[in-house]
Amino acid sequence: MAQMLLEQPMKAAIKIGYNSLEYSELEQKLHDVKENITPEMRRIVRSYEDDPSLRRIILNGIPKEGSYHRGSLISISSGARGEKEDISLAAAGELFYWATAWLDDIADDNTFRQTVQSVRKSAGDGVAMYSSNVLYGIVMRAIMDQFRNTPIKLARILDYVSHNFYIINKGQARDMLLAQKPLRDVSVQDYIKLIEETTGVDVATSLAIGGISAELDEETQQNLYGFGLNLGTLAQIRDDVLDYCDAKDSEGNYIIGKLPFRDSETGKKRLPLLLTGDANMRRIPDMVYDQIENDFITKRRNDAEAYIDGANINEDSKQLLRGILKYWSDIRLFQQLASN
Repeated sequence: MAQMLLEQPMKAAIKIGYNSLEYSELEQKLHDVKENITPEMRRIVRSYEDDPSLRRIILNGIPKEGSYHRGSLISISSGARGEKEDISLAAAGELFYWATAWLDDIADDNTFRQTVQSVRKSAGDGVAMYSSNVLYGIVMRAIMDQFRNTPIKLARILDYVSHNFYIINKGQARDMLLAQKPLRDVSVQDYIKLIEETTGVDVATSLAIGGISAELDEETQQNLYGFGLNLGTLAQIRDDVLDYCDAKDSEGNYIIGKLPFRDSETGKKRLPLLLTGDANMRRIPDMVYDQIENDFITKRRNDAEAYIDGANINEDSKQLLRGILKYWSDIRLFQQLASN
């Protein structure tokens, strides 16, 4: 599942002068969005979980200074008509992401995520698994309570959320099954189908439920959903590229927010591996970066631009979504960071 990583690599880009002005402005805007979501996330957990030990495990597993992505998208789309953003729904959506991320950490044997110790590392795999399910339950209860008096909105939002829950967990299972297959038995088409139906749907869902809260018109909803499908697919491709970036910040932390090379070490059949066939690769060749850009990124980025152009939302929201699209599809940053 893609880590969009709104801050760590962005700060590294600014430091080396890579799109520094543009990315510094985007970082500040997204930081402001996240600042509104963080306290609401913690309020929701404290409100719905009364066991102090479990509550502490959940809160410690979510970095206060982390990079929030699903919640940020919900916030943007919920305020896309120029009205106040739905911070409670954005916080619930971000908590949904973290519930899924903890399961992902168990599957991938991750020990940290975005500078904090993973729940599986701090509390064990069993506790991490059930804490994830508890957090899913908290999210559902919070959404139910928020929209209890608007049943039509509630039904539409839960329709999206339940489908997303199904598709993400199905995708994780399929990903693990693909990891068990020999490399020769997994095609690029298998990979593309997997990421379109998982991270693509996940990102599209965030934009859709924010749009429901904002009561956007149906055509705009469809445009935002199409934008999200492309955005999520691009973000996952970039996430699979950044797995080969082992650059560290000044404090010795990996800027990608997780351990590098975990995909290849756990048998994940990701795009760089499928294109090169080299399970021992530690640097993606420049020609493969070119191939990924030309064959897998450019058209999807153009399609995403067309969807956002057709959406009836305010210009500030459009510009912010365009900035996210550019950053989330930018594999060249990691090419440069990996080569330094």
